Amino acid sequence: MFAPVALRFRTYGVELDTACQACCDHMIGLPAIQRWLADARIEPAVVAAVEPHAPPTLIQNIT
Repeated sequence: MFAPVALRFRTYGVELDTACQACCDHMIGLPAIQRWLADARIEPAVVAAVEPHAPPTLIQNIT
């Protein structure tokens, strides 16, 4: 399974069967994914094209 898909399932509350839920839980619990999520929580930069509702003070112009 692809980590962003597992995270989307969790974010959107997709109901999965037991095996798929266990796979997602395992993947999201991996140390590398936990570090990735922790880094994302403290990332100050925002790309306006991806996050159009972000406060203007956080937006970076990335082309």
